[in-house]
Amino acid sequence: MKNPERGKRLLPSPKQSPRLLPPLPQQFEPPSPQRSQKLQQELKQQERQENMKRLKSQEQSEQQRNNIKILKWNT
Repeated sequence: MKNPERGKRLLPSPKQSPRLLPPLPQQFEPPSPQRSQKLQQELKQQERQENMKRLKSQEQSEQQRNNIKILKWNT
């Protein structure tokens, strides 16, 4: 059986929208455990990636400073 409403999911009809948009106090409830866990994992992953980038750039600048010191010593 084909669902005639299938293509219309993106634009809810005025009758549906009040049900899809809960009153404000409910929106601030914590998300479901699985969802919050997933969000936390994504956040940790982003933080880890940013930390890695920061570490790499720090190491590179340290390496450059050390190379400059070595060059000065050698001249």
